[in-house]
Amino acid sequence: MDTCVSTGDPSWCISEPNGVSSAISFFCGQLSICDDTYKPITNYAALALAKSNIERYYPYVGLLEYIESSLELLEFSYPAIFRGISEFYQTYFKDKPVYRTPAESRYPINNKTRTTLRRLLKLEFELYYFVQKRFIDQYRQIFHRAPRRQDGKVR
Repeated sequence: MDTCVSTGDPSWCISEPNGVSSAISFFCGQLSICDDTYKPITNYAALALAKSNIERYYPYVGLLEYIESSLELLEFSYPAIFRGISEFYQTYFKDKPVYRTPAESRYPINNKTRTTLRRLLKLEFELYYFVQKRFIDQYRQIFHRAPRRQDGKVR
């Protein structure tokens, strides 16, 4: 990543051709402002549309770092479809790292690259924090307690 960011167009390094998908693009839809094919979305209109679509069309969006709480909320919200999903996860996947990048695929990046990526992904972070807050609020409203992260922290 350091080499890619420092030797060319850093936005290309985090584009669809390089295997990096945009959550904004996914939730935004099919309009031209939502296209992240070659560059990350830097458009506040696309972010606003993504947030609006989440509120309008997605009653619930789970998060991998809250996988058990996400499954619990799914099971509660849609019991006819997801009854037993939490128990199934506990039985078959609890001790498997389903949400972690394998160590051999992780490479440290320098601070300059980190700063560049944070700047380029600013709107992606904003959407993530929007979804995270919404998830935590929904979970608390239903279960009257905070969801538990996979690292054991409670928020």
